Amino acid sequence: MLCESGGNPNAVGDKNLNPHSYGLFQIRGFKSRGTIEQLLQPAYNIDYAYKLYQSSGKRFGVHWVRCSQKNNIN
Repeated sequence: MLCESGGNPNAVGDKNLNPHSYGLFQIRGFKSRGTIEQLLQPAYNIDYAYKLYQSSGKRFGVHWVRCSQKNNIN
């Protein structure tokens, strides 16, 4: 979460892409993932990030581990 949004639940990223990414875990705003309002709700965003992580075969975890090591986040 700190690597994705710096802990900001209102973060909007990937502004050069459509759709943008929203919330704590910067979930891309595809319609199938919920509304922008839902993605900006911390509990919803965390739950959805976990679903993506599980369905990805945990490949997102590699990025998060590298980021946390680089930024000394424990």
